[in-house]
Amino acid sequence: MIDVIPLKYGVTFKRVFSDPVIFSQFASDVLDMPIQVEQVYTEYEYPEPVGSVKIKYDLFAEDAVQRTIIEVQHIREDDFFDRFLY
Repeated sequence: MIDVIPLKYGVTFKRVFSDPVIFSQFASDVLDMPIQVEQVYTEYEYPEPVGSVKIKYDLFAEDAVQRTIIEVQHIREDDFFDRFLY
């Protein structure tokens, strides 16, 4: 049997889903629409706060054709719902 590191560990989670092919397929499956990203950013944050919220994403990618921004958060943070608002 092969030992597999669980995705609950942040480092493993980011390493697996920072691959654009894996990220695109996962997002496509979850959203039930075609998603194709060229680059996945880890620990991404906007240069300036949005509103009163300074947001830092675990994984962040953009599908330029679909104009869809996808953020994957591994751990629920206190400002989780504020991210959707802004």
